[in-house]
Amino acid sequence: MSPRDQAPAKWRQEAEQWSRYREKHPLTRREVYQPGKLVAAQPWLPPGNWVEGNDESLTRTVVQLPSNTSFDKLTFYATLSLARKDRLVMDHFGGLAYSWRGDAVPPWMNQKEVDTVIQRAEMQENNAIDQMTRKERRVTTYWGFGPHGVDVVAVIAPVGEESRTASEQTNRGVRSRYGLIDVYAGPIEETLDEIKARR
Repeated sequence: MSPRDQAPAKWRQEAEQWSRYREKHPLTRREVYQPGKLVAAQPWLPPGNWVEGNDESLTRTVVQLPSNTSFDKLTFYATLSLARKDRLVMDHFGGLAYSWRGDAVPPWMNQKEVDTVIQRAEMQENNAIDQMTRKERRVTTYWGFGPHGVDVVAVIAPVGEESRTASEQTNRGVRSRYGLIDVYAGPIEETLDEIKARR
C-alpha cells in the first residue's frame, strides 16, 4: 500500500496489466502491484498418472528461502490438468524440451520474458475404430515461467500439429471428447510468520 494515491494514468496502466493474470485486482489507487519472484514450481503429482473419481491426494513441497529474503508473504497457486481415462490411453511423458534451447513453442504460447518447458506423451484412442481411423495424437504440456509465476497448458493434437492455432470450436470439441479440464487453485497467501508458526 502506498501512503497516497498513484497518478491516475499510472494506476490505469498497472490495472490493465493485472487483468493478464489470474490474481486479484487492485481495489484502490493506493495498491502498488509488484510481480512476485517465483520461489518454486514443480509437478506436485507425477504427470500421466491415473486419479480415480473419489481419490484424495496429499502432497508436500519443502521450499527453502534465504535468511535475508526481502519479502514477508508467499502466494501459492496450483493447476491440475485432467482427462478422462475411459477416452484415451496415454504413455508416460518423455524427456523435457526447452524454449531457450531453440525448441519450438506455439505462437499462442510465445510471450516476452517467458521461458517454456515442454513435455510430450504419445496417446492412443480408447476405442479400436477411432484408433485405426483417426490421425495419431500426442499430449503436450507447456509450462510457461515468467515474472507472474507459471502457467501450465495441456494440448491434445495430431502429431506435427501441436503448434497450430486451433479455433475455439475445435478446442471445445477436444475438451469434450477427452474430458480435458484444468482445475485452478489459488491465490492462497500466507505470511512467513504464519508458516513459521506451524513448524
